[in-house]
Amino acid sequence: MKKTIILLSLLFTICISMNAQRRPNRTPLPECQFEVKAEKAYFYNIVNKGGRTSYVKRKGYLVQYDTVWTICKYSDKEYVYVEFRNQRGKVTKGFIKRYLLEALD
Repeated sequence: MKKTIILLSLLFTICISMNAQRRPNRTPLPECQFEVKAEKAYFYNIVNKGGRTSYVKRKGYLVQYDTVWTICKYSDKEYVYVEFRNQRGKVTKGFIKRYLLEALD
């Protein structure tokens, strides 16, 4: 499970880096900002077993009105891959259920 998280984080970082390198004269991919609208929004890990993809709930969660960021295209119908930076500067990355988030302009 930790390998999957590390791999996804690495891929996310590489995509952002490649986007900046490939698009030097263009704006980077748009970032989307979301606010948590539920009391708690748990982080999920993505797990691939036997060709099937599933999401596994983690202990960590966000609370109502927390703000998270993502590259807009890194989401699907149910989950959004987000990054959250707490007050001490620690970044937590993972998937959050889309219906628990509200897009900010």
